[in-house]
Amino acid sequence: MFTAAEDVCSQAGQFDINNIAYAEPDLVIDRDADGYIIAIWTDMRDAWWFEDDLDQNSSGEEAAVYGRIFDPNLNPISEDFRISGPSEDGTTALNIDLLVLDDGRFVALWVMVDPLPSGQQYTSVRMAMFNRNGEVLIAEKEINENKDVRLRSFPKISRIPDKRFMITWSENKDGLQHWYGQLFDNVNGNQIGGNFQINIPIGSRQFRHFYVNEDEYLGVYDFSVIQRFNTVHEPLNSPVNLNESLG
Repeated sequence: MFTAAEDVCSQAGQFDINNIAYAEPDLVIDRDADGYIIAIWTDMRDAWWFEDDLDQNSSGEEAAVYGRIFDPNLNPISEDFRISGPSEDGTTALNIDLLVLDDGRFVALWVMVDPLPSGQQYTSVRMAMFNRNGEVLIAEKEINENKDVRLRSFPKISRIPDKRFMITWSENKDGLQHWYGQLFDNVNGNQIGGNFQINIPIGSRQFRHFYVNEDEYLGVYDFSVIQRFNTVHEPLNSPVNLNESLG
């Protein structure tokens, strides 16, 4: 079971976040401008092997995404609620991320792994948008436009100036790592244009982007390499290795 300590966001002391405790490997927390807190996590309560423990009908999946909402005083204002939609047997949700907008709406992001009859796995980047009460505004949908079988991972979501947000993720094809992105309007959650490829060195991992102003953003990858990009995703400088700079 997940717990939060008092130094996280208040003097409330340690408290439970989720109602059912069973093998939740991932947790992300964010809050809006009024202090309302949203927590999302991957949860195995619906796994087929967990059915006997809870005496419930499982879907046969391995892991799903759940969430819960708290007021500024850390009082829960919702029960645990499911974020990822209905899934087939053997599916697994992982690599979650979260963006809470100022008005309390939030966007949940994750990778869904679907086993194929061939023995391969189809991975897709999924998102859904909710209001402050946890009601669905945009149902779960797939973001990646390429539908071929390749490993997709490390999805990240960041706020952008002019009421937008950007999602990035990696796609491993033929043993090489490619980075893609997608822009969204955070007023209604609509996509802006299509997927675009971010031209960073092949083989890099763990890409994270931060907007520094309306004209450029900073990409950080491999934990210690940084590079500047303009708003059409062209690099503005060569990659800089911070470890080498500090060494």
